[in-house]
Amino acid sequence: MSQIDPLLIPATFIGRYRNASPRIKALCRRAVKAGSWSKALSRTEMTPAEQTPGVFIFQRTSPFVSEDNVIFDHLRFHLLECTVDRDPDHSYARHRDLIYDGLKHFWFCLAALGTGIGVAMIDQMRPDAPEVARETIAACLHWWPTFCRLSPRMTAHGDEPLEWPHWATTLMGNGLLVGVPTDRVMAARSLTPRAAFEEMQRWIQEYDLRLNKRCDIGLD
Repeated sequence: MSQIDPLLIPATFIGRYRNASPRIKALCRRAVKAGSWSKALSRTEMTPAEQTPGVFIFQRTSPFVSEDNVIFDHLRFHLLECTVDRDPDHSYARHRDLIYDGLKHFWFCLAALGTGIGVAMIDQMRPDAPEVARETIAACLHWWPTFCRLSPRMTAHGDEPLEWPHWATTLMGNGLLVGVPTDRVMAARSLTPRAAFEEMQRWIQEYDLRLNKRCDIGLD
């Protein structure tokens, strides 16, 4: 992943809660049809993350929130809905491939951090589930300094801040699928953000060593 990838958020996710769901569903349908988020967003305006309004909402938006925000809470549901068809294997492959494609993008990694997009959404018994988990962790660690900088704007429902370590709990849960013991995953929650980064980096390195892979993740 390039170090100069722009920190952009698609306009699809920016605005009032009541308008978010149909926009996000339409985006997911385009992505499924095109097999690519970039193609699905080719005509969509993009805004630098630090210039977006309000807060980042990862879970069901509170009905008391009426102002413009960055709303990710519909993405998980609509991505799952739009990739399902009569063939479970085909559904899984489409879903997995769009997760892999999404992990190339900052905005998708930010959404994955707080909504559980990734292995939590797909069949964890599939033989490649650990690899999906590994790629999700690695992609999110790439943006870790930016996530830490944006973390004061991360919320569960728009009116409930997600303080550390809660904004990274879902990501840490992927550690179980790459073979990290439960007690070690739980212990990571008590670390500082930088120490947690280093611990999750070790999870990836240990997983890669077991598979004779190479991992290059560094914190600038």
